[in-house]
Amino acid sequence: MTSPSSSSPAPSNRLPVLIVGGGPVGLFEALLLTKLGIPVRIIEREHSISPLSKALGLQARSMEIFRLAGVIDPFLEKGSPIFNLNFYSAGKHFATMPIVGTPEDTEYCYGLFMEQKVTSEILRDELVKMGVEVDYGWELMDAKVVEGGDNESTYVETTIRRALSGDNTAPGENLVIGVVDERMEQKDKEYETEVVRSKYMVACDGGRSTVRHKLNIAFPGCTLTSKTFIWDGIADTDILVDGVTVISNPNKRAMHLFPLSHGTIRVQIEAGQIEDGEDFAETIKNLTIDQFEALAKDCVHPAKFNIKETLWLTGFRVNERRAEQFVYKNRIFLAGDAAHIHSPAGGQGMNTGLQDAHNLAWKIAFALQGLVAPELILPTYAEREPMADRAIKVSSAILQRNQTVGYTSHYMKLAFFSVAPFVLNVLRKFNLTPDVSMVAVPSSHVLSPSFGSFRYINV
Repeated sequence: MTSPSSSSPAPSNRLPVLIVGGGPVGLFEALLLTKLGIPVRIIEREHSISPLSKALGLQARSMEIFRLAGVIDPFLEKGSPIFNLNFYSAGKHFATMPIVGTPEDTEYCYGLFMEQKVTSEILRDELVKMGVEVDYGWELMDAKVVEGGDNESTYVETTIRRALSGDNTAPGENLVIGVVDERMEQKDKEYETEVVRSKYMVACDGGRSTVRHKLNIAFPGCTLTSKTFIWDGIADTDILVDGVTVISNPNKRAMHLFPLSHGTIRVQIEAGQIEDGEDFAETIKNLTIDQFEALAKDCVHPAKFNIKETLWLTGFRVNERRAEQFVYKNRIFLAGDAAHIHSPAGGQGMNTGLQDAHNLAWKIAFALQGLVAPELILPTYAEREPMADRAIKVSSAILQRNQTVGYTSHYMKLAFFSVAPFVLNVLRKFNLTPDVSMVAVPSSHVLSPSFGSFRYINV
């Protein structure tokens, strides 16, 4: 068992950057910093990449920054380009709307679908090629900034641990997305403890960020009362799933279908409101495949939907929250879900996090390499805060539209899909449409990284 040292190491012996969280955002942050010549250590509480895929799609700007980082090829090889949004009314195909941009906007004028697991695997493999391994099984227990008299004597002190046997996963943790059972120490479990001292830390440890909690950074927002069921697997259906597919019926639940890899699909059903006294974790625990199939059949009727194989059945309640600050004492930075969470509607979540990483990496590198005074460049990462607010607003608006049922909502959707292709073509002609990534913000006015440009950074 490693014991903390009582003396502070010399500044030259401190780790430049500790990254907490081995999901797509943490892996991309580690990759970018490594490419910029900055030594990193990345720790992940789990013992491997999660087989569950919460996020699905890459948007244009994410593909652009992957190209800038030199890692786009495996994504293009393994991903499925998405060009259309299909709309079904009463079980029948009603309209198809293109969801692509134009080559003038970006060379990636489409969406790219792949499971989050695949995204993580690609980034991890690219990181390994550069000699950096993820330290799996290590969880953060405490973090603080130790302030000295100047920049060189200030550092981040982090206490981490790993179980000498077994793992750190709490029972039932992945049963419901966003719900983690209260952790209980096992009396017979032994841990190895280590104190890491680094110049900077990037917290990419998810919506229930331990770093954010330890620093007492507020996470204001709300938890919506609506509930959503998600199923991944193989189904026998005559519904077209070559793009994003929307199923709408008067007074019935909204349903969306998304293509995955190897012939699998994802089905998402808006399942109404949480009832008074309902334990949603128990609702998901008791939800059967037959019950989900019945809901899906009701949504697509008279089209068919028969489940052949199930890979994952879960559900979630939407949180819409944004950390009060993304920058803590110019030493610790929140990125991805640790900084902002919202519904998956619109595909903004992982994409926003990847662009957090891109925005931050070169700033930390410039500060460590002495190219810019840290107190001048690092606070500009706070420019991501209004972008997170915008992503939450966009996602919330899309979710509200998707969840609205009834005759009025249904026929408004019919009207929209009837005219949308024509209207979009007119708007594109006059350059009035938002680009594929939906939200934009000018890049920092301070500096632009050598591997980037002054092109708009899209959330």
